[in-house]
Amino acid sequence: MGLDSLWKRVQKTEACWNFTGCLVDGYGTVSKNGNMQKAHRISWEEENGPIPYGLYVLHKCDNRRCINPSHLFLGTPQDNMKDRDEKNRQARGEKHGRARLTEEDVMYIKRAASSGTSSVSLEQKFQVSRYTIRNIIVGKRWKHLC
Repeated sequence: MGLDSLWKRVQKTEACWNFTGCLVDGYGTVSKNGNMQKAHRISWEEENGPIPYGLYVLHKCDNRRCINPSHLFLGTPQDNMKDRDEKNRQARGEKHGRARLTEEDVMYIKRAASSGTSSVSLEQKFQVSRYTIRNIIVGKRWKHLC
Protein backbone atom coordinates (compact mmCIF):
# COMPACT_ATOMS: atom_id res chain seq x y z
CA MET A 1 0.00 0.00 0.00
CA GLY A 2 1.35 3.40 -0.91
CA LEU A 3 1.04 6.36 1.41
CA ASP A 4 -1.57 7.92 -0.87
CA SER A 5 -3.70 4.85 -0.29
CA LEU A 6 -3.16 5.16 3.49
CA TRP A 7 -4.37 8.76 3.57
CA LYS A 8 -7.40 7.91 1.42
CA ARG A 9 -8.53 5.63 4.26
CA VAL A 10 -8.71 8.42 6.82
CA GLN A 11 -11.83 10.21 7.98
CA LYS A 12 -10.83 13.51 9.57
CA THR A 13 -12.97 14.94 12.34
CA GLU A 14 -12.36 18.16 14.27
CA ALA A 15 -10.07 16.21 16.59
CA CYS A 16 -9.08 12.75 15.40
CA TRP A 17 -8.09 11.37 12.03
CA ASN A 18 -9.79 7.98 12.09
CA PHE A 19 -8.37 5.20 9.95
CA THR A 20 -11.24 3.48 8.11
CA GLY A 21 -9.38 0.48 6.71
CA CYS A 22 -8.53 -2.85 8.31
CA LEU A 23 -8.47 -2.86 12.12
CA VAL A 24 -6.59 -5.33 14.32
CA ASP A 25 -7.31 -4.99 18.05
CA GLY A 26 -8.84 -1.60 17.24
CA TYR A 27 -5.69 -0.23 15.55
CA GLY A 28 -5.56 0.66 11.87
CA THR A 29 -3.35 -1.84 10.08
CA VAL A 30 -1.80 -1.59 6.64
CA SER A 31 0.76 -3.39 4.53
CA LYS A 32 3.97 -1.42 3.98
CA ASN A 33 6.90 -2.96 2.14
CA GLY A 34 5.21 -6.35 2.39
CA ASN A 35 4.83 -6.19 6.19
CA MET A 36 1.72 -5.50 8.23
CA GLN A 37 2.18 -2.33 10.27
CA LYS A 38 0.02 -0.15 12.45
CA ALA A 39 -1.24 2.93 10.64
CA HIS A 40 -0.51 5.29 13.55
CA ARG A 41 3.15 4.22 13.51
CA ILE A 42 3.40 4.98 9.79
CA SER A 43 1.76 8.35 10.38
CA TRP A 44 4.29 9.12 13.13
CA GLU A 45 7.20 8.17 10.88
CA GLU A 46 5.91 10.27 8.00
CA GLU A 47 5.73 13.32 10.25
CA ASN A 48 8.73 12.75 12.53
CA GLY A 49 11.06 10.16 11.03
CA PRO A 50 11.99 6.68 12.22
CA ILE A 51 10.81 5.39 15.58
CA PRO A 52 13.80 4.63 17.81
CA TYR A 53 14.21 0.98 18.76
CA GLY A 54 12.23 -0.01 21.85
CA LEU A 55 9.83 2.94 21.78
CA TYR A 56 6.10 2.83 21.24
CA VAL A 57 3.87 5.35 19.48
CA LEU A 58 1.22 6.29 22.05
CA HIS A 59 -2.09 8.13 21.66
CA LYS A 60 -2.87 11.32 23.60
CA CYS A 61 -6.50 10.95 22.51
CA ASP A 62 -6.81 7.24 23.48
CA ASN A 63 -8.44 6.55 20.12
CA ARG A 64 -6.70 3.53 18.59
CA ARG A 65 -8.01 4.36 15.12
CA CYS A 66 -6.57 7.89 15.22
CA ILE A 67 -3.50 8.57 13.07
CA ASN A 68 -3.36 12.34 13.59
CA PRO A 69 0.37 12.99 14.17
CA SER A 70 -0.43 15.75 16.68
CA HIS A 71 -2.22 13.14 18.81
CA LEU A 72 0.77 10.80 18.89
CA PHE A 73 3.86 10.72 21.09
CA LEU A 74 6.75 8.37 21.72
CA GLY A 75 7.15 6.44 24.95
CA THR A 76 8.73 3.41 26.52
CA PRO A 77 6.70 0.35 27.50
CA GLN A 78 6.74 1.76 31.06
CA ASP A 79 5.38 5.10 29.77
CA ASN A 80 2.62 3.17 28.01
CA MET A 81 1.63 1.36 31.22
CA LYS A 82 1.78 4.60 33.23
CA ASP A 83 -0.43 6.33 30.65
CA ARG A 84 -2.87 3.40 30.80
CA ASP A 85 -3.01 3.49 34.60
CA GLU A 86 -3.36 7.29 34.81
CA LYS A 87 -6.27 7.17 32.36
CA ASN A 88 -7.84 4.19 34.13
CA ARG A 89 -7.91 2.06 30.96
CA GLN A 90 -6.64 -1.21 32.42
CA ALA A 91 -8.99 -4.14 32.64
CA ARG A 92 -9.72 -4.68 36.29
CA GLY A 93 -12.35 -6.34 38.35
CA GLU A 94 -15.07 -8.09 36.41
CA LYS A 95 -13.86 -6.44 33.16
CA HIS A 96 -10.71 -8.55 33.38
CA GLY A 97 -10.96 -11.51 31.03
CA ARG A 98 -10.13 -14.07 33.72
CA ALA A 99 -12.36 -12.67 36.48
CA ARG A 100 -14.47 -15.30 38.21
CA LEU A 101 -16.14 -12.92 40.64
CA THR A 102 -18.32 -9.88 40.14
CA GLU A 103 -18.00 -6.61 42.06
CA GLU A 104 -21.17 -7.62 43.90
CA ASP A 105 -19.52 -10.91 44.93
CA VAL A 106 -16.43 -9.09 46.22
CA MET A 107 -18.48 -6.62 48.25
CA TYR A 108 -20.40 -9.53 49.73
CA ILE A 109 -17.13 -11.29 50.63
CA LYS A 110 -15.80 -8.14 52.35
CA ARG A 111 -19.02 -7.62 54.33
CA ALA A 112 -19.35 -11.29 55.26
CA ALA A 113 -15.72 -11.54 56.40
CA SER A 114 -16.03 -8.40 58.52
CA SER A 115 -19.13 -9.93 60.18
CA GLY A 116 -17.25 -13.09 61.07
CA THR A 117 -18.10 -15.44 58.19
CA SER A 118 -15.26 -17.92 57.77
CA SER A 119 -12.98 -17.85 54.75
CA VAL A 120 -13.65 -21.55 54.21
CA SER A 121 -17.39 -20.98 53.77
CA LEU A 122 -16.68 -18.06 51.40
CA GLU A 123 -14.28 -20.24 49.38
CA GLN A 124 -16.97 -22.89 49.04
CA LYS A 125 -19.74 -20.43 48.24
CA PHE A 126 -17.78 -18.70 45.44
CA GLN A 127 -15.64 -21.66 44.29
CA VAL A 128 -12.37 -19.74 44.58
CA SER A 129 -9.17 -20.42 46.50
CA ARG A 130 -8.43 -19.36 50.06
CA TYR A 131 -5.73 -17.09 48.63
CA THR A 132 -8.30 -15.25 46.54
CA ILE A 133 -10.56 -14.78 49.55
CA ARG A 134 -7.66 -13.68 51.75
CA ASN A 135 -6.34 -11.24 49.15
CA ILE A 136 -9.79 -9.67 48.79
CA ILE A 137 -10.18 -9.34 52.56
CA VAL A 138 -6.74 -7.74 53.10
CA GLY A 139 -7.09 -5.48 50.05
CA LYS A 140 -4.45 -7.02 47.76
CA ARG A 141 -7.04 -7.82 45.09
CA TRP A 142 -9.98 -5.78 43.85
CA LYS A 143 -8.29 -2.71 45.40
CA HIS A 144 -10.52 -0.37 43.42
CA LEU A 145 -13.48 -1.39 45.57
CA CYS A 146 -13.85 0.06 49.05
